[in-house]
Amino acid sequence: MAEATIRKKKELQEFIDKGLWADETYSSEWDHNAKEFPDKEALVDGRIRLTWSQAKLAIDRLALGFMELGYKKDDSIIAELPGWTEMMIVRMACEKAGLLIAPVLRSYRETEMKHTVELLEAKGVVIPYKFRDFDYFNMIQSIRSELPSLKHIFIVGDEVPEGAISLNKMLQEPLEKKYSPEELEKLFAKTRMLSTEVSELSHTTGSTGIPKLAEWPAVLGIVRTKNTVKKLGITSADTVAALAPGWGGMNNPVYHGGPNVGAKMVMLEHWDIVEAMKLIEKEKITYFAITPTMMRLMLDHPEFDKYDLSSIRAVMVSGAPCPPGWPKEFEEKVGAKVINTYGSRDLGSTASPTVDDPPEVRWATAGKSNGWDEIHLLDENGNEVPKGEVGEVVVKAVTGSAGYFKNPEATKEAIGADGLFHIGDLAKWDENDNLVIAGRSKNIIIRGGENIYPNEIEGLLGVYPKVTQAVVVKMPDPLFGEKACAYVSIKPGESFTFDEMVSHLKSKGLAAFKLPERLEVMAKIPMVGDGTKVDLKGLEKDIADRLKAEGKI
Repeated sequence: MAEATIRKKKELQEFIDKGLWADETYSSEWDHNAKEFPDKEALVDGRIRLTWSQAKLAIDRLALGFMELGYKKDDSIIAELPGWTEMMIVRMACEKAGLLIAPVLRSYRETEMKHTVELLEAKGVVIPYKFRDFDYFNMIQSIRSELPSLKHIFIVGDEVPEGAISLNKMLQEPLEKKYSPEELEKLFAKTRMLSTEVSELSHTTGSTGIPKLAEWPAVLGIVRTKNTVKKLGITSADTVAALAPGWGGMNNPVYHGGPNVGAKMVMLEHWDIVEAMKLIEKEKITYFAITPTMMRLMLDHPEFDKYDLSSIRAVMVSGAPCPPGWPKEFEEKVGAKVINTYGSRDLGSTASPTVDDPPEVRWATAGKSNGWDEIHLLDENGNEVPKGEVGEVVVKAVTGSAGYFKNPEATKEAIGADGLFHIGDLAKWDENDNLVIAGRSKNIIIRGGENIYPNEIEGLLGVYPKVTQAVVVKMPDPLFGEKACAYVSIKPGESFTFDEMVSHLKSKGLAAFKLPERLEVMAKIPMVGDGTKVDLKGLEKDIADRLKAEGKI
């Protein structure tokens, strides 16, 4: 189960045997840091501060706790948590116990969680009881009868409802005292995931919007992280912060890069501009990653000048195209260097400038490959395009994910017979061989760095009794870049309001960021060609024209 879908263990082992890659796991880095920097702060959130030795103890206790509950090799656990230290403890404990861990977005609701638990046949979920007016325990309970594999609900926090297990109590249970240090080391040597085995599953989505899980053996993530850390100049002297939501993607240089060099990691439990700036000032943050939208919101906030942000050395911008003027403004006001980066949750960071590159490279390009990956720009016939011309981005990703968990069709679609990942973007090479992203070749909507897939929303709207057809398209937005707009045709004599649409989609468990933010009701959806294809370009132009006429763009 833990063997990589595409990159078999033997292939990955060859890189290690040749001395090209180190035989390391994520949790072995934490073990190393506990010996090297035992009293140095490792992990901080708004509630807890842990040194490397304290973090290792918590990881060991939880790993032993999972095993005492009967968890065995390749059993899986899903974690849906805010930016709390417990997420990192859970991730490392799972690797030490030989379990698959799938960290998912805190915005997952019944639809996404049910699908993910079923796909993994997950044995446990780790959640808060309640957070920000949402009852996560009740969400899981409402679908639990449909999930025969699910045995345990682990709750993080002081209040634990009946039927759940307190993760906090597990972290206080001194199970390590049952073993001598030598016995404990031998035990984890047997149970710990190998560096070539899939130990983590990162959420991503396809054209349907239903979550897929990209497979990540530790060796791939570590090799990729080392290159990113080098480009960003992160060392053990840095204090790196995860300000953006999510447990992978742009936060990988924090969650994986921090342990790689022994840097302190600081976590923001929920994205809030003022709280982020307070955290930067208090903890003297030197590095973090945000989306362009987050950067713009920070720059425009009336309290921006109130906080001391002078500790910031570097900021990575990721998740969506960033207007070059925004990094320029940030650098002028803060003094930190802003670095663009390009990649995906399936591949990690594929290309980026270095912290030492000139501003025009850091702001307006995606720089060069991460060192192992080969980036190709192809025309419609599969031939390399000349420098300066736009082509489809395809990547021979040596350190990309190993494939999609239990989804060979999606794996084959993403990774061709030639081993190339087809990302779905368009780009060109500039005169200095830096990658310049030209746009998306797919119809996804990128709202402030989060991907929205029209097919998923259209499917939910299409089952509403009043609706005959639904189409979701992108509409321009000056702050978020893009938002979703729903065009709907309805049955004669019926009416359909925006509030009604939102209520219906929420009742289906659709995540809030995916909700369309405008509704246009039409007598008939316009079609093109032989009448079988929706005129998507026409609808996108229509909503753009409406917004212009209203003075909104």
